[in-house]
Amino acid sequence: MNPAELVGLWSSEPYEYGSMEMTELVLLSDGRGWSLFENSAGAYELERLTWSVPEPGRLELHMHLYVLAEINENQVEVEQQSPLDERQNVAYTLTSDTTVLEPDGFVALDLSERVVVRSRFGLRRREVTVEDDRTHVVVPYG
Repeated sequence: MNPAELVGLWSSEPYEYGSMEMTELVLLSDGRGWSLFENSAGAYELERLTWSVPEPGRLELHMHLYVLAEINENQVEVEQQSPLDERQNVAYTLTSDTTVLEPDGFVALDLSERVVVRSRFGLRRREVTVEDDRTHVVVPYG
């Protein structure tokens, strides 16, 4: 059973002061999820994954599918999709943090290694579904 404290949409946004890109790590309660790298030009790189906590303080990610898409005004154009079989097992800690962008504080997820291109994320919201993956309409979940 995966801990509910990890479920949600985690974003690098609180740590991206002045940046034109953003990274997300989404962990669904059913053990699915995705990592996302997005920039202001509309590039959208996503890796669909499954996740588990094999032991306290360790997060295991198994990346299954890579999707490269361009998204403009709610239109999704998939440029590439390819299967993956990559695993990452990282230590994690949950803490409280504040930044210039989030002075009131938030829950922070710190990973021992980078996932996509970041290792620090702030919790944006707990309620997330596959519909929050904007590519799900053209590359359905199996």
